[in-house]
Amino acid sequence: MAKALAEAGAHVVLSGRSSDMLEQAVASITGEGGKASAAAFDVADLDAGREAIARLHTDHGRLDILINNVGARDRRPFARSAMPKS
Repeated sequence: MAKALAEAGAHVVLSGRSSDMLEQAVASITGEGGKASAAAFDVADLDAGREAIARLHTDHGRLDILINNVGARDRRPFARSAMPKS
């Protein structure tokens, strides 16, 4: 999604917890001529999210498109997961 938006001319801001992975993704986009930057933070940390949005506003003035794609895993075996009991 980020690559497609960058190819269409958008400056994309990638977010996630891993700075290393974000920088690799930014390098991939900018290496193909796109505009991208990274914002490393954990979306589960409300204060960190607020700070990231404030930085985005300071750096870019506005947010035109937001793609919310957060993944979470329940790593327990299926039999021990939070399945409703019959």
